[in-house]
Amino acid sequence: MEYLKQMKITNAIKYVDNKIKEYRLNVEIKDKLILELIKYYPFEKLTNIEWVKRQRTKPFNTISLHYKMNGKINHLKIEHCIRNYFGIFDLKKYKLDKIKKTFRQESNFGTKLEYFNNNISKKKCTHCKQRFNKLTIDHYSIPYIQIFQEFLECNSFKLEDIEIYENEKKELRLKDNELCKNWLSFHDNRSTYRLLCKSCNSHFNSYGYSKKSVAL
Repeated sequence: MEYLKQMKITNAIKYVDNKIKEYRLNVEIKDKLILELIKYYPFEKLTNIEWVKRQRTKPFNTISLHYKMNGKINHLKIEHCIRNYFGIFDLKKYKLDKIKKTFRQESNFGTKLEYFNNNISKKKCTHCKQRFNKLTIDHYSIPYIQIFQEFLECNSFKLEDIEIYENEKKELRLKDNELCKNWLSFHDNRSTYRLLCKSCNSHFNSYGYSKKSVAL
């Protein structure tokens, strides 16, 4: 395994990923390197694993690494194991990023969803005026990150204390229904939108609002 650390992390991830792809779906993986790396799974200690296989993950049928332990089947990202083996996996940052992602996910169910349903058929970027099959919904003129920051400043909770879960659709959701309602109400009262193509959306990004200002 030590030879992995002689590679750049991106090359190591690609190398291991290619080794995993050598196995067909639902065939038990017995590669020593892969089985050793799984021991570095950062979220729980994996012991007495019955098998490791490439399988499809519902509901989107994406292919990922699955393992069976104590009679239960779960899936994992080998990248997390590799980064932990390299000593560069930041568990606190990972959890905070996941919580932030959950807040963004929750913001999709209010006026943003209504805007999507009412406007997505237009297929035209508001800025460059070009037509595209796929467009993104941009928070304009107040960027999403600013709305999120202002919501944090109006509330006394610590972001790392927020509890989240993954529903049957593999969507990240907030456990606290009251917090969820308050956030969606705050977000929707501050948000207006426009349709942008991928290029224009990337260009404008957060309209100069610093992401570093988001409290942790």
